Amino acid sequence: MGIITNELYDQGHEVSEITNIRIKKKSDPKNKNSEWTSIRLLLFFVDLKPRKNNKDIYNIKQLCHQIIKIEPPRKKKKYRIRTAKHKSAVYVKYSEGHRTEDCPKSKKTKAKCPNCGENYTANWKGCSAYNKAIERAPPKQVSTVQRIQQKPVTANVAYPQMASTSKVYPKISQPKGNEESITLNDILVALTNRRQEFEDLLHSENIDIALISEIHITAWTFFKIRNYRIYTTIHPSGKAQGCTAVLIKESIKHYELEKYSVNHIQAKSVSVNDGNNDLTVAEIYCLPLGGADEIKFAEFFHTLGSRFIVGDDYNAKHTHWESRLITQKGRALLKVAKNINAEIITTSKPTYWPTDPNKIPDLLDFFIMKGKSYNYIEVLELTELTSDHIPVLLTLSFNVIR
Repeated sequence: MGIITNELYDQGHEVSEITNIRIKKKSDPKNKNSEWTSIRLLLFFVDLKPRKNNKDIYNIKQLCHQIIKIEPPRKKKKYRIRTAKHKSAVYVKYSEGHRTEDCPKSKKTKAKCPNCGENYTANWKGCSAYNKAIERAPPKQVSTVQRIQQKPVTANVAYPQMASTSKVYPKISQPKGNEESITLNDILVALTNRRQEFEDLLHSENIDIALISEIHITAWTFFKIRNYRIYTTIHPSGKAQGCTAVLIKESIKHYELEKYSVNHIQAKSVSVNDGNNDLTVAEIYCLPLGGADEIKFAEFFHTLGSRFIVGDDYNAKHTHWESRLITQKGRALLKVAKNINAEIITTSKPTYWPTDPNKIPDLLDFFIMKGKSYNYIEVLELTELTSDHIPVLLTLSFNVIR
């Protein structure tokens, strides 16, 4: 501390007292019986002798070869007086207009509420004046989420209609017969049916490897499908946003590769042997807006090796693979694919069929392949699943197909 005193003296400030701030901490936090130890912090209280230039000390940014910050002392605030809007201060305990430290009465004196005059403090919620004020107060505003939760779930009602404050909720389409509100059991049945629908597709098409995107899971999510191994990649934030999964038959020899999870791209890869060498099969999901560019696509494909097949939802559009238009992301993806000598395999038909009638179907789901000949590949679109993205089936054969 003498060094600090000398440094400040050289800059024109004379120190009267300097104190190093300490805190008490247990030597072993997990052991309640451990001893307390005093730890010095890199904080100091500095008292200066009265001078005209004392305020100039706040302009010092470096001291003792360190970057520092000098702040004025912070006084503790006192919350002992009840104040409401423009009313004068009232002592909470004795309903008199003075501070606690200025009260002439002893601590044993009975309290007196300033609102009703009874023998209790003003902050007691059982006060009759307080309860009357609550009754006179306007009702609290209910958030949109709370309002929706309080209403019964009705079939064929759009979110804007349910979120509105109106008491009348017109239906989108005229129901046939008497329709009842959807119960939690109906929702669970629908989810079970979607899962069963997906399992039926796996078995009916004899799918060896399934690539799934936008499954919206977290680290705590667990699910399994009989005879399949499931590998997942979640969003780097840990939230149920995006996320990808690869399902592969247990009878196929394979091993899991390192996860690739950044804000703009989430991918999951496995390595299988196609008879010649190891082949990386990867599922990819790109965010619809922003994120992935030429550099980021190149970084991702660099992690896959020299032989790979990457497919699913790129959210990139280019007329090269029969999309309606060209986006910046599509232009970057095509350039990277050409630079690494990869082929783009598509059905040349729309794979995204939006439920919004104002949106136009387009091709967003396709495969990018490297190290395999296009003659051994066949792609078909399927319509079995009830989803806005139709499944795309890729067949990899040992014999020439095309």
